[in-house]
Formats: sequence, C-alpha cells, structure tokens
Amino acid sequence: MQLDPFLTAYDPTDLPAGSVDPLGFDRAYAWLADKILPGLTNVASQPRYLSVLCTSIFLADEHLPAASPRERERQRREAALRVERYWALGCLRAARASGADTTAVRGINYVKAAAAKIDASGDRSTRADYRLLSRQATYGMVGIYTTVARNLRLLRDDGFALGTELGPRLAQGFIEATGLDEALAKNMVRGDEVSLKRLDTWTQGAAVGATTGTAERKVLGEALTARDVRRRMVALLAKHPVREDEEEPRHLARVLGALAATEHDLDLREALRAIVAFEAAYREVVASFLRLVWQCQAVPPFAVALHDIEKDALIEGSRQRLAVASRDLEASFEASRTPAFREGLERVRDVRTFLRVAASTRHPGEFALAIVRRHGEVQRAKVFRGQPKMPWLEVRDAAVVPTLAAAQRVDRAPTRGDDVPSHPYRTWAACQIARAGGVA
Repeated sequence: MQLDPFLTAYDPTDLPAGSVDPLGFDRAYAWLADKILPGLTNVASQPRYLSVLCTSIFLADEHLPAASPRERERQRREAALRVERYWALGCLRAARASGADTTAVRGINYVKAAAAKIDASGDRSTRADYRLLSRQATYGMVGIYTTVARNLRLLRDDGFALGTELGPRLAQGFIEATGLDEALAKNMVRGDEVSLKRLDTWTQGAAVGATTGTAERKVLGEALTARDVRRRMVALLAKHPVREDEEEPRHLARVLGALAATEHDLDLREALRAIVAFEAAYREVVASFLRLVWQCQAVPPFAVALHDIEKDALIEGSRQRLAVASRDLEASFEASRTPAFREGLERVRDVRTFLRVAASTRHPGEFALAIVRRHGEVQRAKVFRGQPKMPWLEVRDAAVVPTLAAAQRVDRAPTRGDDVPSHPYRTWAACQIARAGGVA
C-alpha cells in the first residue's frame, strides 16, 4: 500500500514516536469536515476571541507609530498578545463578580496565578506582562483564531492585517458594544500601566461569554454564512439542534435522516452519509488497535500471541461491524454525484483502501495483523528530525509486541467501538458562532 507522507496539526512533531493519529485517519476526516463546515476548527469555538483579535489589530494600526510593512506586522502581533493578556485578566476579574464560567478563557490557570499576585500586592493597576500559556503565540488567541479569522474573511489572507470590510466592522462593533474608551485602548495596545478599575468596567461587557453587541453580532453572522455550504449546514443545525448527552455522530445521523426525504442540500446529504459510515468504521478499527496497545502495556507477558487474538471477542466483533461500516462507506462514495462533495475525493483513497483490506479479513488474527501493519506504515510515513517515526506495536515471533516507541497510554481496554471518541466535526464551534452572530 502506498502512503503519501503528511503531517497534521493533530500530530505534534515534538513527540519522537507518539501520535494521536496512529492509523492515519486524520487526512480523510479533515476532508469530510470541510464538506460540511469549511473554514472552521473545533478549538476556535469562542466567537469573542474573533472580536478581540480584530480589535487588537485595529488598535495597533490606530495607536502605534508608523512603521514599515514588516515592522507593522510585528507590531500587530505583539499588540494582539498584549491585549489578550489584559482581556483574559479582565474576564477572570469580571467572572468573580458575576459568577460567570471562565473555562473558555485560554490559559485560565495562568491568568488565575497572575490575578493572585495582583491581589496579594494590593496594586490598583497592572501591565499584564504575566506569562500566558507555555507558548502564547502558538496556543493562545493568535495561534488558534488567526486561520479561522482569515477563512471568515475577517483578516487578509496575506499577512497579519484586517480584511477590507468585515474585520474593521467587527472591531468597531466590539469597541462600541463594550464601551472601550480610547485611553484604555491605547494603554493596552502599548503595554502601558492600566487601571484595574477601568479594566473591570470594560470587561463586564467584553468578557468571553458576554452578549455580543448589535453591530458585532451582524458581522459575525455575515462572516459565518458568507459561504453557502456553511450557511446551509448552520441552518440545519439550528433546525435540528443537538439533544442533551447526544454524541455528535448520532446528532449528524439524525440530521441526515431529516434530509433523506428531500432533494435539497444533496451535497450535505452525501457528506453526512459518508461521515456517519466513516466514524463507525474508524471507531471499530481504533477500538481493536487500542485493545492491542492496552494488552501490551498492562497485561503480562505484555505481548499478545496471534492464537490468543483468535479468541478475542471484542476484536472479532469489531471485525464484523467494520465489514458493515466499510460497505456503507463505499456505497456512500459510489452513490455520490454532486461535484461539491466529490471534489478532492482522492484524499480519502488511502483510508478507503485500508478499510477494504481490513473488512475483507476472515478471522480476528488476520484483522489484527492488518491493523498493526497499517499502523507501522502510517508511523513510518511521518518524519521527526529527518527520521521516520517508530510504530508503537509490531509483529514478532507470532505475537504483537510493543516497540521502544513512546506510545499513547491506554488506561483501560475498550469493549466496543462506541468506547472510542469520534472525530469532532466543528458543529459545536459553528453553533457557538451562530448564536453570537444571531443566526441560530
């Protein structure tokens, strides 16, 4: 089987052999997610961050000295980091008074530590020069929300700058809605001393969970629905909202069921049909793989003989259920006819091939061997410091055995595919932005 080497945001290269995509499903998953909610991500789910991001760039252009284009971009990024720290601190302080939840603030534990120092000192002002996250530029607002802001046309594609219309409008709407005065804005963007009382007053309306203002709401709604496929998917999610404790695959299957009786949104119907089957197949394969990893980590002799795998009821059950899910997945692709869905279909060819091979196996041992072989191919297609990554497991002396690689720790063995978390398909983020944008 020929694999295209690839790295993903879900597979950190600073881990020598560890991986959160040990069977190579992420490339196909990302393609499917783009078919229903393109341009969004799962982690960029708090719309107020988009407003703060655009506002920090807007304020940098207004209050920082003239500079070359390259220097101006650096100024904007530094300003965004500073404004995020002031704003995060203000969110925490506002929550103390209101009882609001602060878990949506990125790096909240760092913010709490900074706030505790301010409380202990009795200071009435701050420069908010505390450390936020291990790498704020990567894991904070700039790193997490910039790409989504570009996809929503809030920022320009080239460089760290506001888009021609939506970005400035969102910044101005946020400033107006939250009553951000010029003195506070100037001090935050420059990193100067800021009055805590003034910061508290502002963040009462600017906090992460606060209600969006009219103009701010309008821009967020326009940005989210600017692409037709997002507009239609958001409308479907609003019409068929998630139920309490409903897993996302079941929710999407329910939306698919509602679409089955209509000829509208055929591309979304095709995508949802594929997603439901894809997740069913993914969970069964991963359940068997994690069971093998668990046995190699926790059960003496820390290896699994192939003749013992033949008697494993979970692996056999997963093998049988995969045969059904793989057949459904292939049927979904073969029956599809909309260009919108079929564009880029080659990106799932590799996973389809693997699933067909695994689904065609005739007994549990053969199924397990196909999974371990796939894992080895996927890991070696990834690169760390110029070298292929090591697999976690390998077959040696008629047994599945662990390698010296740093494998993901499996605390308990799954009992069936439903025990494996499914891929998130951005619906939570879409619904959050939709509510803030008044389109839900």
